Amino acid sequence: MKMKKFTAATISEAYVKVKAELGEDALILQTRNLPASLIPFYNGDKVEVTAAIDEDNQISPAPIPQMPVNTSGNNREFLARLKTINANEAENEYKQGQFQQEEFQIHIPNSKQSAPLPPQMQTPIQENTAPITHIDVPQSKKNAPALSISDEEVIKPEEPPLHIMKIRDDLSDMKKLLTEILATGESKASGGYAGPWAILYKRLVDSEIRDDFAKDLLDKLKKSTPNLGKHITKEFFRELAESFPVSACENAKIQFFVGPTGAGKTTTIAKLAAYFSLEKKKKCSLITTDTYRISAIDQLRAYSEIIGIDLQAVYSPDDIQDVIQNCKYSDIILVDSAGRSQKNREHMDELAAFMQELNPDCVHLVLSAATKESDLIAIANKYKKLGVSRLLFTKLDETMRLGNIFNVVQTVGIPVSYFTIGQSVPDDIETAQSTAFVKKLLEGSSI
Repeated sequence: MKMKKFTAATISEAYVKVKAELGEDALILQTRNLPASLIPFYNGDKVEVTAAIDEDNQISPAPIPQMPVNTSGNNREFLARLKTINANEAENEYKQGQFQQEEFQIHIPNSKQSAPLPPQMQTPIQENTAPITHIDVPQSKKNAPALSISDEEVIKPEEPPLHIMKIRDDLSDMKKLLTEILATGESKASGGYAGPWAILYKRLVDSEIRDDFAKDLLDKLKKSTPNLGKHITKEFFRELAESFPVSACENAKIQFFVGPTGAGKTTTIAKLAAYFSLEKKKKCSLITTDTYRISAIDQLRAYSEIIGIDLQAVYSPDDIQDVIQNCKYSDIILVDSAGRSQKNREHMDELAAFMQELNPDCVHLVLSAATKESDLIAIANKYKKLGVSRLLFTKLDETMRLGNIFNVVQTVGIPVSYFTIGQSVPDDIETAQSTAFVKKLLEGSSI
């Protein structure tokens, strides 16, 4: 038993190879399409045919009498037609499972030089493009013993293990990435950059930093340090950190906290009150203007009693000056406010009235890092008109990417004061630092 695999661009071409090498008595054991992703050096072959022949019982085909070829008339048309058979049509018919038989008949005109056709040549030549599951056995072999092929003899392709397939996919992705961003020329995937600049651009974009901000940053870096060399990472971090302004304004006496509902203002104020009182040893007072929610007052009162600081409530802008006077001996006065939607003009006007009477030294706009970037920018731009001087981002533990924070800061041009990363009081709050933020930004994790 002789067994062999044949590959070709189409199934028809593969069958031609089988017949040419193994003969008409070959048995087709298996046909399959070749997955291009598993071929390291793809040469264009798309199908594979496994065939076998019993060498011991193989019968040599009878010689076909030679026939003079007449290149005139119908024979020329027949030969020309054979040459122009479209291989693509055969392949498409194989894929669709629709096969047709086309009949060609050689017509030899009467000629003195032409020998009469033998009887076996007088049958019209037919080309059968139906899928071949076996080769018809000649009449002389019908009574011969059938070929017996055990399961061990049939060559069955083995699927590679899942981890091998995953490694191949990863290598394929890496190859595509390297081809895109490490090409000597500029490419769309690398933002028009090449070499190490393309790698830096990819890191910024993968961190969800906007394309225009990423390009501005790299253009500045190119001008300041055109030849990065081995200091490429250090200079890149430095430039990125300088593009992210921070300022906690810890020395400001009256600090007002505003923002939309659910951003975490009340919990953040409690954390800062514990921080200033317990760590900085400063005398701190709490004021709340959020009298719409009883739970907000109760929450701050519970924290103030634990920390040991005063809490006062303000119900209208006219009461603010009296309350501030009661806190004149405090080093830090933290003022809470009710959550206000930037779309509600009445509520925004009310908040503006409180701010005018309070005249704070620092206004923190409290924003959730889990909010989508477009909403963050819309909120920040609306509150900016009220005199917001700092951005404070909460819930960094609830997001996987910090690029939206960088984009908001770049868009509105307001520095960041603090980050909060959980609900624990007073632990889960940190003073904003550019270098620490940039490190987590590029790692794709929270602070």
